[in-house]
Amino acid sequence: MNEILIKICDALFAEFGGHISEDPAEARQLIEKHVHLPEDDTGGWAPGSTAVIHAENIPLPGLYEIPNIEAWFRVSEALDGHYCEHINDAVVAIYPG
Repeated sequence: MNEILIKICDALFAEFGGHISEDPAEARQLIEKHVHLPEDDTGGWAPGSTAVIHAENIPLPGLYEIPNIEAWFRVSEALDGHYCEHINDAVVAIYPG
């Protein structure tokens, strides 16, 4: 797993780990399994992105569930130079910027 994928997984775990599972190891495993480089994304959702998160498979809370908008902003802030863009409520792309 490359450096940016590790950073994304760390940010997701810090923000949503307790939501995903009471078992931290299980939460981390689910996150790592469903965060992909764009070339490894079987759905082809965001070929120009840095990474693609299959949020529905983790399960991460969706963007449209308040107060999760703020949580996703915090994930973007933790990525320092990258941001989260929701393609839909189930898939999130990470872009530089």
